[in-house]
Amino acid sequence: MTGLRQAVDDYLQLRRSLGHQMNEAAYLLPDFAAFLDERGEQTVTIAAALDWVKAREPGVVTTSSPRRVTAVRGFARYIARSIRPRRRCAAARSLSA
Repeated sequence: MTGLRQAVDDYLQLRRSLGHQMNEAAYLLPDFAAFLDERGEQTVTIAAALDWVKAREPGVVTTSSPRRVTAVRGFARYIARSIRPRRRCAAARSLSA
């Protein structure tokens, strides 16, 4: 399992533990992580999310398009918030030494 796929699993588990059903995200986000893996990318970006939407729905904008973007947006926010605290903790430890 790649880092992104593990992050997707962790994100879904956290959200479910908070009472969210995450039905749609449960099938959209693993596909997004697989898409990034296929491209050799390990970073969630706006461009990657839009490329994923276009690849899954070529030439057509459907009602699924905004839902795909919404799922990725929540996941990206989770990743951003889970990375920053680690950096702050590491910095705090180095200052106290």
